[in-house]
Amino acid sequence: MASDNTAVSLKQTFETPFLIDIPKFNRIIGIIEEKYGELSAPFDLSFQIRLKNGKIIDLTNPEEVVKLDNAVHNPVRFFAVKAHNVFSLLRIEYDGEKNGVISLQISSRDSKWSNQLFAELIEQVERTFLSSWMYRYIKLRNKLAEDFPLSIMPPLLGLFMAVVLGTVFLNPPRTPLAGLPKERAESFHERSKSIVTYNDRVQFLFDLETSRLEYALASNSTRLSSLPDFRSYMSVRSFFVIIPIFLIITCAYFVSIRCYPSCVFLWGDYIQHYDHLVFIRRNLWLAVVISTLLGVMSNLFVIALSPSFG
Repeated sequence: MASDNTAVSLKQTFETPFLIDIPKFNRIIGIIEEKYGELSAPFDLSFQIRLKNGKIIDLTNPEEVVKLDNAVHNPVRFFAVKAHNVFSLLRIEYDGEKNGVISLQISSRDSKWSNQLFAELIEQVERTFLSSWMYRYIKLRNKLAEDFPLSIMPPLLGLFMAVVLGTVFLNPPRTPLAGLPKERAESFHERSKSIVTYNDRVQFLFDLETSRLEYALASNSTRLSSLPDFRSYMSVRSFFVIIPIFLIITCAYFVSIRCYPSCVFLWGDYIQHYDHLVFIRRNLWLAVVISTLLGVMSNLFVIALSPSFG
């Protein structure tokens, strides 16, 4: 192979959640072995594994890596592959201790060969990224937790309170003074059409408020308290809105912690465990979607049945 003797050092670091499984692992190793095979000098390939309990395992055969137990209670937390000969040095690290850090570094005397290998490996590394909206939320949550300890729950509680307060404003309190029996309301409505003078208007408003007060006292429902009756703000429609949103917030928080591991080395026992996590989160999201649809449909049904119900 013709070479460019210009020395070069390339390095790239990614802070991202990742999932590396056996096919992706084999593809990365295959590219390394293929490109190093183009050089005239032999090369050494080695692997370093660190488990959750801190144990370090050094291996030289890629098949031994994917044959590790990778137990659920003591999974792989760090993985590195190193290839080197007299011309070059390559190292790839997958660090699962800090919410996902991937680093790739190549130093070589052959700049053309290095750039080609670097580009091919970057492409394969990017295929291991976990970039769904939930992982973007987890990344933001972890960042907030680092900068502002105990700041994870307040935004969720704040969102829930916003929903509650929004419901309050969308459903103004229906106090007894706001209404009258249907017959008396119709009477006042007809009477309003014949109002002409200013005195008529004043008398009309006086009689209306007097009738409302009498109705409130007669129904024995006036609250003699300086504190507002928050129950008057709530309606059946309110709960059909609040409950689904509360379920979404709770479910999102739970699954983001329990069912979305940021760094996954998918071989050994962890394959079955990860499949179980995927099964749980799919069913939870399905339950959220169904409950939300039921809430919306129920709300529409109540509105259609009786606009004044609640």
